[in-house]
Amino acid sequence: MKNKILAGKKIYNCKCRKHMTLQRSALSVAVSMLCSLPLQQSEASTLYLINYKGKPIFELQVLNAGENMQKLPDAFSDGEEDEFSTAQRNLKDEEISGLIMAGSLWAEILGPGTVNTSPVKVQVLGLDETHENASATSLPNLNVQNEPENVVGPIGQFTMNEPAQLPAYVFIGEGLDFIYPTTWHTLPDGDGFDYAATVFHEFGHALGIGFIEDYELNFNNFLYDCRGVQYSTGKELVALNSYNTDDSEENIFLVGDGAQSGVYFKGQHVNEVLAGSDLKGIPVNGVEDDGCGNQFFELSHFELDRSMMSHQNYRNYTFFMEAELAALQDLGYTIDRKNFYGRSIYANNQTIVNTQSFYARTADGNAYINGQPNTATLGTGLHVYGKNNKITQAADLLAGGTGGVGIRVDGSENKITIADAVQVRADGLNGTGVLFAYGSDQELNAQGTITALGEGGVALRFDFGGNLLGNETEYRGSYIWYGKTIKLMEFTKIFRC
Repeated sequence: MKNKILAGKKIYNCKCRKHMTLQRSALSVAVSMLCSLPLQQSEASTLYLINYKGKPIFELQVLNAGENMQKLPDAFSDGEEDEFSTAQRNLKDEEISGLIMAGSLWAEILGPGTVNTSPVKVQVLGLDETHENASATSLPNLNVQNEPENVVGPIGQFTMNEPAQLPAYVFIGEGLDFIYPTTWHTLPDGDGFDYAATVFHEFGHALGIGFIEDYELNFNNFLYDCRGVQYSTGKELVALNSYNTDDSEENIFLVGDGAQSGVYFKGQHVNEVLAGSDLKGIPVNGVEDDGCGNQFFELSHFELDRSMMSHQNYRNYTFFMEAELAALQDLGYTIDRKNFYGRSIYANNQTIVNTQSFYARTADGNAYINGQPNTATLGTGLHVYGKNNKITQAADLLAGGTGGVGIRVDGSENKITIADAVQVRADGLNGTGVLFAYGSDQELNAQGTITALGEGGVALRFDFGGNLLGNETEYRGSYIWYGKTIKLMEFTKIFRC
């Protein structure tokens, strides 16, 4: 069956490569509370159940070569066969392990707040080496009038216990140079495409981060253009570089190029995280080129600097930032953000004494447990995204989970002081006490205690890490910037409102 949703966003088959552009990406150890067990063999496919403390979260159906994805209803299909509806290859063992690893981290994030009684089904299809990407999508349920509802299936199932009528779909091309980490690290190493983080990114799309034109999906309605105009069904998408001032402003939605699109995602929870910053919301990817000269309105990736949920060529995160978790809350998910971030500072030019601690959370997720280390995977005590801030850390940060970080600094010209007697500890597997992960002219005044006593731990780290997409794609460091996509002295005109 030919998927109208994918077809509407154009699937480009080019000599250079093939793309699925609905929610494309080129694109971070399951903790003991999570289990992933093969359930049964049904014909060719194998099922894997991912739980959170005994609660079913995902059922992964890994299709083998020649097996078809679940048939779509007529509302989403024109009845014709589509090459992407059939698995073209079997997934390798390390690919299945990475799926379980990424799904288990999502179960850790979502599990405490879900109300579902049955798992969300996810069908996974392997594509051949001509597909240099991974992709994912999910579709809304149809009501009694055979019309799509306003949330995709996983949101309805996780938040209202309304079983999704269709599985979510994840497609994994063989054309990427994947590496297969078996534990989570806060920075990618850049030796190739980080497979686990790639799949984690794709699950983000399957959970609802994705624009589908002409559908009343709630994600669409959180989007605003550079004029502050909110998207709604019926508005015409207009490329900013072809904008005519005579066009009716009431009926158009302006979209610029790529990360500079001027489009942003704004909701109550995102506003809370970004308060005091210069950001109107989370920047959203705009007009893209498919690599074969065709342009389209992508609008399905978050474009915070170097974000793992972006479409940027250089990304040095393996986990969502707090603002991105907040966007999921705005979509309807119940998430204890403070289990993963003690505090995030997106503002610039501030003088702050941070008295927010970072500990384990109470069972109801409403408070920290004084003195008890947090054990969340990739939890961060303090994240500094902004620039030119003077921040004194005046409370303990105990980030004891796998890949945990006491303080991560990404902006430039920040002065960080850890007050006397304050503890900044990241003593779990692959922990980092204080990490300067980007920027320049940073300063650290460490008067307190900084530790990273677990296996693979580093107490003080001044390191951009590698690129989630592999360093051959693009690599950055102190006085280093090179890659396939870097062309010195080449300038592109950027259209802005």
